[in-house]
Formats: sequence, structure tokens, C-alpha cells
Amino acid sequence: MKCIIYGYNAGDDVLKYVATQLLSMTRVSDVVTRFAGDEFIVLLPNTPIDEASEFAICLQIFFINHPMDFEGAPIRISVSCGLSHMEDGAYDAMSLLKKADKMLYRAKMEKNTRYSYL
Repeated sequence: MKCIIYGYNAGDDVLKYVATQLLSMTRVSDVVTRFAGDEFIVLLPNTPIDEASEFAICLQIFFINHPMDFEGAPIRISVSCGLSHMEDGAYDAMSLLKKADKMLYRAKMEKNTRYSYL
């Protein structure tokens, strides 16, 4: 297997690319923010969970089909999503964040699953 190390510049460019794409795929009423490292939070106010699930799938499909170009080399970006919503009894920001984080790591651990919601 051939490994290519792109360096910090590529990492920064990937983060910018992801942020730009997220902003272009969301509504004016939505909130997109970088949380930590390579994690982003997307708040979709007044969005039913089935629509949020569809959005997560659309994100995954988009990034699979649109690798980022870095100095002529395609960089494939995979997306894992953890979904949370207020109707689950999480009525404050910290509870929503904790649940979404738990679901994110669950999605990362399950084979062939790129988003998780419980």
C-alpha cells in the first residue's frame, strides 16, 4: 500500500473545503461551526429527525462523489455523523451535544455505517 503524507497545509485546506461545502448545503437558519479537530457541528433548527437523517446521507454522498483536489491529487473525505434532537429528552445544548457525540462514535465504530441515531 502506498501512503502519501500531505502535511498541515493539506489538512487546513480539507477543513476549509468541508466548511465551505457544509455552508453551501445548509439553509440560512442553520448553524455550521467547527467543533474540534476535524469535527463540525451542524444545527438544523425545526428539522424533523428523518430530514436530518436525509441531510446526513446527502453529506456522505456528496463527499464520496466530490473529492477535494490538493495540488493535483484527489483527497477523498469520509463523513461520519452523530444525530441528536430535542424530542429525545435532550432539552439543553450540553445534552444534545453529548448525545450527538455518542452517536458519532457509534457510527465510526460500526462497519458500513456513517451516521448513527438512537
